[in-house]
Amino acid sequence: MRMLMKTIIGFIFLLITVKQVSAQDLSTSLNEAYKTLQSATSMTDMMDANNKFNLIAAKWDKEWAANYYAAYVKAYISLKEKTQNAETNYLMKPTNILKRLTTLMLPVMKA
Repeated sequence: MRMLMKTIIGFIFLLITVKQVSAQDLSTSLNEAYKTLQSATSMTDMMDANNKFNLIAAKWDKEWAANYYAAYVKAYISLKEKTQNAETNYLMKPTNILKRLTTLMLPVMKA
C-alpha cells in the first residue's frame, strides 16, 4: 500500500511538472509578449517586452510574424525614447530585422 501511494504521488508530480514545462506555440508566445508591451508604463517594461520579442524571434527565426513583431517593438520604443542617439539606435535594429524578414518572404513572393 505504501509503495502504491509513493508511485501515485510521484506520477502526479510528474504530470504537474510536464504540464508546466510544455512548449508554447508561436501564437501564444506573441500574444503574451504583446500584452506585456501594451501594459508597459515605463521604459523598463518596454525593454522587458522587447526582450520577450527577441527571444521569440530567435526561437522561431524562420517565421515572419516573430521577426515582424521583433522589429515592431523596436520601432515602437524608438518613438517613446527621449534621446536622439538612442532613437536612432533603435531605428537601425528593425531595419536589420526587416531585411532578414524580406529574405524569408522571397520564396513566397516568387511563387
